[in-house]
Amino acid sequence: MPKVGGFTLLDADGVAYLAVDAAPPGLPVIRVAQPEPGDATTTSALTVLAALPPALRSQMVALVAESPTRIRLELTDERLVIWGDATQNAAKVRVLQLSKIDPGHTLDVSAPGVVLEK
Repeated sequence: MPKVGGFTLLDADGVAYLAVDAAPPGLPVIRVAQPEPGDATTTSALTVLAALPPALRSQMVALVAESPTRIRLELTDERLVIWGDATQNAAKVRVLQLSKIDPGHTLDVSAPGVVLEK
């Protein structure tokens, strides 16, 4: 979790437990305005993060959650995935596994039955 002047490490429940200057290698970065246990946005972000397979996590620059229903994945090569809310995660992952996102493009999987590329 980035913060002014560094990052804060969170556990799986959203509890902040350590401030660090740089993101530790291999740990995913999430951006949430007010991370804390019980916060709906934090909980949704962590739910989505837990649903991502390692191959997808390795391409992720950051998971950004503006609200429980406005989650997106920022991937390498300036690719963006509009995730939406933290429901239908397995279907959204399947869509991503079957799709190719060109550098600089956006893929909207928020309604996995209808996929939009921009």
